[in-house]
Amino acid sequence: MLTRIESPIRYRLVRIGMLVTLFASFAANVAAQRDVSSEAFKESAQLRKREQRVANDIDEYVDRLDKTERALTRLRRTDGDALRKRYQSFSEELKKLEEAETRTIADIDKMKAAGLDSFSSWEKANASITDATLREAAASRRFRMMTRHIELAQTIDRIGLELQPLMSSLRDIRAFLGADPSPASIRTAEERIRDCEVTAKALRSRIAEVQRMFDRLLMETPG
Repeated sequence: MLTRIESPIRYRLVRIGMLVTLFASFAANVAAQRDVSSEAFKESAQLRKREQRVANDIDEYVDRLDKTERALTRLRRTDGDALRKRYQSFSEELKKLEEAETRTIADIDKMKAAGLDSFSSWEKANASITDATLREAAASRRFRMMTRHIELAQTIDRIGLELQPLMSSLRDIRAFLGADPSPASIRTAEERIRDCEVTAKALRSRIAEVQRMFDRLLMETPG
């Protein structure tokens, strides 16, 4: 008699246990999906913050490059007592340019690292999407943004390679004129100074391309 009564009870208990297990599994999956999505959103916001910082750095670098070039041109066109003052102005502007360069390079590296974290989190978030159409659209969007970042990084790297000879020449001019900022020294360095002026103008045009790329990227990056 007890066995016949206990059987349905055990059956109901087993079913309740199965339902509890299924519900716990479902809740865990929902929580995991929520955590993955939250992490992707956080990493995306951090990436956008890094992008904006680098964009600001590049704007400042272009401004410093322009001021350094103008100081160099004034130096080339000056003689007499004003020459030492012009040299000092050029030297100060170049120092500020070097500082802007250091900040920009450091922030570019941080932006690249943030990009790796963001796209990794984005991939995990996409994998948690059960709807095939939405998952495919999310993957396509991620691929498009990754492509933009790769193109941006490649363009920045190319410009960086072109900037180094210019920065080296500017430092050479500063060192050469530092010991003797005289009209004779200016005449000796004049060809190198003119080369720097031409190169700086060309590079500003190239950097303008990067600035436009950042404008588009900031409009599209979530966060």
